[in-house]
Amino acid sequence: NKIYVANRESNDVTVIDGAVNATTSVAVGTDPRHVAINVVTNKIYVANSDNSSVTIIDGSSLAKVTIPTGTEPRSVAVNPLTNRIYVGNASSSNVTVIGGSDYTTSTVTVGSGPNDIAVNLITNKIYVANFTTNDVTVINGSDNSATTLAAGARPYAIGVDPVTNKVYCANNLSNNVTVIDGTYNMTANVTAGNTPRAVAINPVTNKTYFANYQSHNVTVIDDPTGTTATVPTGAWPGDIVGLYDPGALRIGDSLYVGDPVNYQGIPRFAPEFFARVRLKDPLRRKH
Repeated sequence: NKIYVANRESNDVTVIDGAVNATTSVAVGTDPRHVAINVVTNKIYVANSDNSSVTIIDGSSLAKVTIPTGTEPRSVAVNPLTNRIYVGNASSSNVTVIGGSDYTTSTVTVGSGPNDIAVNLITNKIYVANFTTNDVTVINGSDNSATTLAAGARPYAIGVDPVTNKVYCANNLSNNVTVIDGTYNMTANVTAGNTPRAVAINPVTNKTYFANYQSHNVTVIDDPTGTTATVPTGAWPGDIVGLYDPGALRIGDSLYVGDPVNYQGIPRFAPEFFARVRLKDPLRRKH
């Protein structure tokens, strides 16, 4: 029950104890941009953009190790099943692969300007959105071989639905989403709002949500039907996240941090009068 916040200006990570909201600061590298967590090993990985490194924090002791990466790491993703970490280096156009057990590294060449990474835990495929070359690199986690697929203009964010084996890439400039069939690497584009910059996926309902920065709304793609819907939001939506519900939430529940939220009671109204009609003889017919 810990939350980790990367602070770009102060070059540290704030660790929040979710039970009591107490905080601790851990110094990391310069300009920390992205945080990923391995829930199996309880290790936290912080991409430090300005000094080309990843800080690895032990979630139990808060001890840390720094690993060099490529130039300007902006994104990091973890496969907890293989205990491998993937770091997208925006200026060196490659991905640093870190072994979680021994911290050994290897490098995979990708497109120019990798901006976001997503991992399919089931297929062990890693998807890299390359902002400058307008494509997606697919890395095979078994041997680090790579394949390149065309995307829209300026791929900004990417997400994976492990249930359907579909990959969704938000294209910031062409205002659409590239949908990748993970089995055959086939692609199709779906129209989104203006400047989609973030993606969240609900694998239970097979719905995908894109935050459109300029049009101030969210595009919802229904995978079973292929239909889309638009939901208005506040101004300049910059990120979006899906909340997993194990069955504890109900319609009308409120989520809060700190003091509980209290509402005035809902008024009660007298029920209407109803009559019950029962057919005594179902074999009789009206002619």
